[in-house]
Amino acid sequence: MAFLTYYVSFEKPEMMIKFEEEVEQLKGNKEPMGVIEILMERREKQGIEKGIEKGIYQRSLEIAREMKKDKFPVDKISKFTKLSIEEIEKL
Repeated sequence: MAFLTYYVSFEKPEMMIKFEEEVEQLKGNKEPMGVIEILMERREKQGIEKGIEKGIYQRSLEIAREMKKDKFPVDKISKFTKLSIEEIEKL
């Protein structure tokens, strides 16, 4: 992002200030970062979010298996685990 500030210039100083504020907002922090670092940071956050979603899904499957063993109705299992009836029937 630093290269943008170097190569982009505005006639009005207030536009430059606004531009720098927008760059800071995009970066999400006040530390200088390059484009590669920003993209890597975003990818890392996306990976963490996907990992959390996968963990929640796996836990829902475990709960559904246990409920199915205990003869809970499939519609109740679906309601509590947020899994589809098709997914539960495959277990």
